[in-house]
Amino acid sequence: MLKELDDIKNPTIRERIERGIVKPIIKAKKMFGMGLSEMIYCVKCKSHTETKDINQTVSKNNRPMLKGICVQCGSKKCRFLGIGQKKKKAEGL
Repeated sequence: MLKELDDIKNPTIRERIERGIVKPIIKAKKMFGMGLSEMIYCVKCKSHTETKDINQTVSKNNRPMLKGICVQCGSKKCRFLGIGQKKKKAEGL
């Protein structure tokens, strides 16, 4: 979505204002893992593909991560979440 916002040619003043408001919100959601997409990079397919059976787990060294299965090739794949997710979890304790 950030790329789509940047691709607008000759944005109006209103679009510039909206871009200034929306961009930081999207970046924050990505950092804290709130805008979790089902598109995780698959090493076997060498591209971001859809994922099924997504589970949010914690690794051995307490890093939050997503685990799932690639829809196209069926291999397992995982994605580590941002540091913000760890802080958020620690504050809740």
